Amino acid sequence: MADFSTAGTFKTDDGSQDLSCFNSRRNLIGDHSSKASSSNQEAKAIRLHKGEIVNESPDPKVPHMRSEEARLRTFSNWPSSSPVQPNDLVGAGLFYVPKPTINDLVQCFCCGGMLKAWKEGDIPWSEHSKFYPNCFFILGHDVGNILMELKSDSSKNVFSNKERVCPTVPGLYCLMFFCKQCFFSLCVSDEDPLKTLEKLQREKLCKVCMDNDSSIAFIPCGHLVTCRKCSNSVEKCPVCCAFITQKIKTYS
Repeated sequence: MADFSTAGTFKTDDGSQDLSCFNSRRNLIGDHSSKASSSNQEAKAIRLHKGEIVNESPDPKVPHMRSEEARLRTFSNWPSSSPVQPNDLVGAGLFYVPKPTINDLVQCFCCGGMLKAWKEGDIPWSEHSKFYPNCFFILGHDVGNILMELKSDSSKNVFSNKERVCPTVPGLYCLMFFCKQCFFSLCVSDEDPLKTLEKLQREKLCKVCMDNDSSIAFIPCGHLVTCRKCSNSVEKCPVCCAFITQKIKTYS
């Protein structure tokens, strides 16, 4: 067996085969490379063997966590002192993996990459992209992510009524986009009311099939241009050609 201590790693004491870097805030699932970063840099996803230590296939590594609702349920015991919110982690494709010695470890359902030691100011999506840039979910590919449906029944919420979950960054983008749409639609127009109504109805249609109503907002651009069915085959926004990092279901 290789001498991992000389590579700056030690075996975790939680019974798993995971290794940790003594100077890192990230969990290394596999071996620590002899080409590890210097002590003033955060550890990256490092390999010793051929191939990636994380999944580089469009097929999710943890398929039963494709649903945002399933991922959110794993955060029922998420530490309240954590500087990041469960909704933001879920939106970044992450679910909670509680361990005896690591209370804020999360894993991506798609690439399998793991992140821990969250700090004030960390943005889950940015951290995920930084350490696992080849993740198909982060790159905007259709990996089967199932959007969370809004529910009015508060008893089904995994969080207690005393907790307040902050809105996600993508959610704020959508809110800004909808406010702008409402503003322009309320502006006084000299057009005939019937023509205005027809125009609004046309604008509401999916720009791909021109049949169903648009119901999926794209992040980060915020454009609402496709129905749910057509959004599955789109990787770039049809309006501005921006790469889509997340798809949010809206309700009219």
